[in-house]
Amino acid sequence: AFEKNNSLQAIWTVPAGKTAYLTDWHYGAASINASRWVRFLLHATAQDGVYTKDLFCTCDIGVILEGSQTQPFTHPNPLGEKTDIKISMIGSGAGIVCSGRFEGWYES
Repeated sequence: AFEKNNSLQAIWTVPAGKTAYLTDWHYGAASINASRWVRFLLHATAQDGVYTKDLFCTCDIGVILEGSQTQPFTHPNPLGEKTDIKISMIGSGAGIVCSGRFEGWYES
């Protein structure tokens, strides 16, 4: 059955007894100062299907100067129960507004 979960933060935990599949992630940035870049990192507490409790592994990296980007996953990798998924951002200076999201589904 299809279920939906929303958050105002780009961090989420796969519910117990479920497997999640990410289909894509999106990131964007705008700067009040010229030439500020942002590096976005998609992390999960899993690597190659193995749960890595409390250790965030990098799943993908994106860098943007201004604007937004969507990165689709051609073959979504399964993320097991209790896996934490998050987006982190590192900017080159102050005055940058950032946003990020990831999309997918989870099932039993």
